[in-house]
Amino acid sequence: PPSAPVGPLEAAIVGTSCKLSWKAPKDDGHSPVLGFYIEKYDEKTKKWKFVARSKEGAYTIDSVGDAPSHRFRVAAENAIGTGPFIECEAVPVGTPPLIARDTLESTLVFPEGKDASITLSFSGKPVPSVEWLDSAGKLVKDSQKFKIKNTENSTCLTIKGITSAEAGQYAVKVKNDSGEDSMPITVQVHGRSDTPGKPHVQQKTADSVVLTWTEPKKDGGSPIEQFLIEMCTAANKKWKKAETTKQATTTLFNLVPGELYIFRVKAANKLGDSEFSEESEPFSLKEPPVDEDKQKITDEKVAELIDYEKVDSKIDPSQQKV
Repeated sequence: PPSAPVGPLEAAIVGTSCKLSWKAPKDDGHSPVLGFYIEKYDEKTKKWKFVARSKEGAYTIDSVGDAPSHRFRVAAENAIGTGPFIECEAVPVGTPPLIARDTLESTLVFPEGKDASITLSFSGKPVPSVEWLDSAGKLVKDSQKFKIKNTENSTCLTIKGITSAEAGQYAVKVKNDSGEDSMPITVQVHGRSDTPGKPHVQQKTADSVVLTWTEPKKDGGSPIEQFLIEMCTAANKKWKKAETTKQATTTLFNLVPGELYIFRVKAANKLGDSEFSEESEPFSLKEPPVDEDKQKITDEKVAELIDYEKVDSKIDPSQQKV
């Protein structure tokens, strides 16, 4: 008979099937090898049982049963007989990986600038390998920005100081010989909004103005709650709060005509205030127009002088004071 096949006898259980592989014997016993004889050990009867014959150095058993582990052995056959067996170690039955989806929301929101950690639990035998993929489908690797920590049944991805650049859809993939599982995770980053547009000014009444500006292009992932308007005079440049509003416009009252004013605005959401906008162009309320007829009368009254020579001529010389 031929010698034993060349080992090791590889056995990989995937789901309910098992893939076996080996190499042909070095010595065919001076008779061509006709095939290979495959047996499986029965734990209940404690005996080896015939499974199949194969002409090649590989064979797939479609159903291995529900035992927790399995043992196989293979021998070469020729016209003379069956040679010695080679045997594999007990192969545990694997279970496909399964991510525990009920422990994590599919969309996660993190404040900008903070560390963002995403932790997932999973099961599977043998212990699955873990991969994290970014929104571009690229493998996430350990770096100063990304940290990955894996255990036998969990994985944690930490994004250091997360910014809007790291927002997007990530995916975690767990895989072993029995199968694989994956889960998409949407990461949103909320922070301060962009800067509002430059305020534009127009006069409304003699002592008030209307300000308008454009809203920020991005609200930072959190709705704008209000705008804060500040004002100063061109003379002292000391900014002070003028008004708050929920709209991108407001009216300011009790301004002094002739004074040169400058305005600026910033947006606020629940995560903080934006930077101030570009300053408005200097603006001055017009002086109120003067009634020409009243001004003429006033001017005439002011210009009207007492003629002391006429007054003196009407007074008796004896009554004049020296």
